[in-house]
Amino acid sequence: MFCKKCGKEIRENTKFCPQCGNPVNAIETKEHGNPKARAGKKNKRLFAIIAGAVIIVAVGGGFFVALKDQKVKKQYSVCVDVGNKYLEEMDYEKAEASYLKAIKINPKEKESYMKLADIYMAQGEQDKATEILKQAIENIDEKDSEDVVERYNLYSYVDKVLIPQIGRVEEGIYECNYGNLGNGFELYPVSTEKGVMNWYIADYDGDGTEELLVLILDKQKETSEGNSIPRNRILLQMYASEKDKVTLQDESEGLSPVLGTGDLEDDGIFLKRKENVIYICGSNYGLVSNYADGATVKSFIISYKDGKFVQEAGLDQATASSTPEDYVEIVDKMCELTERLGLSNETEQLRSSGWPRFLFTDEVDKTLLRIDGYNEGFDSTMFYQTSQVEYLGKVVLEVKYGELHFESVEKETETNDLNGSTEENQDDTISNQEGDIVGNWTIDAEATNVNNENSLRTEFGSGISSGDDITFNEDGSFSWYVGIGNGGEGTYVNENGTISGTYTSYEDGSQRNIDMIISGDEIIMNIWGDDSYHVYWKKR
Repeated sequence: MFCKKCGKEIRENTKFCPQCGNPVNAIETKEHGNPKARAGKKNKRLFAIIAGAVIIVAVGGGFFVALKDQKVKKQYSVCVDVGNKYLEEMDYEKAEASYLKAIKINPKEKESYMKLADIYMAQGEQDKATEILKQAIENIDEKDSEDVVERYNLYSYVDKVLIPQIGRVEEGIYECNYGNLGNGFELYPVSTEKGVMNWYIADYDGDGTEELLVLILDKQKETSEGNSIPRNRILLQMYASEKDKVTLQDESEGLSPVLGTGDLEDDGIFLKRKENVIYICGSNYGLVSNYADGATVKSFIISYKDGKFVQEAGLDQATASSTPEDYVEIVDKMCELTERLGLSNETEQLRSSGWPRFLFTDEVDKTLLRIDGYNEGFDSTMFYQTSQVEYLGKVVLEVKYGELHFESVEKETETNDLNGSTEENQDDTISNQEGDIVGNWTIDAEATNVNNENSLRTEFGSGISSGDDITFNEDGSFSWYVGIGNGGEGTYVNENGTISGTYTSYEDGSQRNIDMIISGDEIIMNIWGDDSYHVYWKKR
């Protein structure tokens, strides 16, 4: 080692130069003479760099995760809001598409499932409503599912409990034959069928809670005097869901006798809503004319209040008569109620015929049951000549449960099921939506004005008269403008019907982002980026 000042050689561990007295640099000696110290310092620096990088990555990752979650919530909220607006307008098709899109974005939120169940029930598609509630239970958190489970239990009660216990009466054609009892002729009723006929879920008493009405075919508990043949009757049962169980609230004898009461038979049950109360209306009419003269009739108009059926008008029990004069007071009371319910055709025919029965010619909210029976093969000449029962022919009965319910069964395979084979159908729908966006779009002024607090003119002023346009190109570029100064050019990405765009603003040349969502045949643009105003676009 040599002195930096005079150049004289210096021995190891010398603190001062013996020639000129210049002090030796301690730091230099330490650093050059201790390689472990140098290595330790380097390791500490490296560790600090790595630790800093890890912290940056962690913080940055958390930031981007939070940003993504925020975006998902925003997209979900827009879809739900759009669905709600379509639901208020009773545009069920567009509302359904919006809610299904919301579920695809976030399947753990229950609101969209519940709204879809409302839509399906409004259209009489109970099977689809039950299925969507089942999906909700499978996807959402258990702590949020109590009301969903309660609703699902009610919707599935018939299929899971009642039908396995008491059976099912299918719609279709049934036949009844005549018999000679020795003291006269009788029509033998259908004896092979028993169980659930039809059911319908609705808020019958207007208290905001749904109930389940079930029609059950049963045998009469007691037969009328002189009648040795047990007849069929239809019971009305009302159920309600309470927490984790479904309970029977009340039961009433609806129609009796049915499915084999005469040469001609005309029966039915329907629902009519008035002032948030659903009235259950029905009648059966069996005309005997081939071997006797007379008719058996039963009718009712029932409401449901405070957990009980209340008979508002009609006959308490089936009666037999050959003349309508026996029912004047009954008919008058029925007319008062049918007129108030807006059943004008029924009111007119009640007054003109005098029979306390319905002809089922008015528009109603829901038809639950129709039974139409007629004689086939009656040979009056031979019967009156021989009095042989075979010449009476037979009675053919057609049972129908209302077209809406059975359409839903036929369309069961079309249900947008998010778990299984129907998920493919949903993906196809979204894929088609993606392919359709290429081209020119213009503002749907009507939809935009209806679905926002401010009109287009209020939001954009007189500049809106300058026009509007969005053009999506196949290469991923797009351009848009609304009025004066609003718009730009850039690129877009369409991910499952959610469009994210980045563009250069026409107004000031800045880089901006914009979000859009495909809903049915429209594109909904979150134009200001804060959910304050949504512009609806339709294909030119």
